[in-house]
Amino acid sequence: MTPDEAYRYATGRCARAELCRADLRPKLLARGLAPADADALLDRLERERYLDERRYAAAYVHDKLTYDRWGRLKVRQALRLKGVAAEAVDEALAAVDEADYRAGLDALMAAKRRTVKAPDAYTLRLKLLRFAAGRGFEAHLAADAADRLLDAE
Repeated sequence: MTPDEAYRYATGRCARAELCRADLRPKLLARGLAPADADALLDRLERERYLDERRYAAAYVHDKLTYDRWGRLKVRQALRLKGVAAEAVDEALAAVDEADYRAGLDALMAAKRRTVKAPDAYTLRLKLLRFAAGRGFEAHLAADAADRLLDAE
């Protein structure tokens, strides 16, 4: 793949979806671009604002919270593994509406409650808390949501 072909490929990918360096670099290498050329192209894409960490982090946070129903802890870890700067992640997570976040957790816990079988309330609460922790929700928020759900029963 020539650098011009790689540029056209990369800009086309960036036009279709928000990407970060960690998403795009392996695709460029798999298409036969040399690592040094791939890094130079990624730098160019950042200068031309095809790649933007803050924009990517905001889109990623929105999608994971809305569609995959992940918690902030899991989203933060996923972005950290992708190499997104901590300040971009913090900014994107700070923009999350707290009321919507808690409502999403409540809905998620209610849906899980319908499928969980437990011999007593203590075991049920533990299963719900373990589920919420696996989804990346903060322990105190998960405990509050579980308590509200079980008190309503």
